[in-house]
Amino acid sequence: MIKIHLAAWPSIQEIRDSSLEDAYFGGLKEFYDSIEELKVKATNAQVPFEMYMDMGVYHGRRAFGMVPPTIPEIIFFLSSSGIAVGLYKLLRLWVDSKNGRKIRVKTGDFEIETTQISEKKFLKLYDILYAKQKSDSEASPPKEMDKVAKKKLKQILLSEDFTLLDPDSKEQDHERFAVYLEAMKSIDKARNKEIKD
Repeated sequence: MIKIHLAAWPSIQEIRDSSLEDAYFGGLKEFYDSIEELKVKATNAQVPFEMYMDMGVYHGRRAFGMVPPTIPEIIFFLSSSGIAVGLYKLLRLWVDSKNGRKIRVKTGDFEIETTQISEKKFLKLYDILYAKQKSDSEASPPKEMDKVAKKKLKQILLSEDFTLLDPDSKEQDHERFAVYLEAMKSIDKARNKEIKD
């Protein structure tokens, strides 16, 4: 069984188009509703998952006095290529339902852009990550070897034409901040709206 750690990015447009009916989620309300729907579909398809714990939301529940994460993370557990195909189809429906949504697989010190990849390429990614996990479990390498293994994984992914992103790059910081800023503006509007009502 392998873990696929995904970051689910909302579309800035979906935040702007929100009804702002919820003072906690603001413009992320519909986005979080879609995450809940994705979790239900994953459960129905027998794709195990867990939500990444965040100060604002823990397993999808609100935490009083906080704001939700703008880019929630979900870890899916895949035990076969058939389950990987099922997950791919769920993610494809989720991404396609709102223009601008993104899915990125988080691994080590980089992220893999998977928003528009094909089913075949997603299965290739599953195979690569499965082989890496199997290799890691067979030989617990010392720290120096771990660096070599990460470099090798990066080279394999690049050779297979995956788009790798440095999550700490200025470009990614800017993109993440743009989503965060839009979400915070919407939350402020929703809270002001609630106060006036």
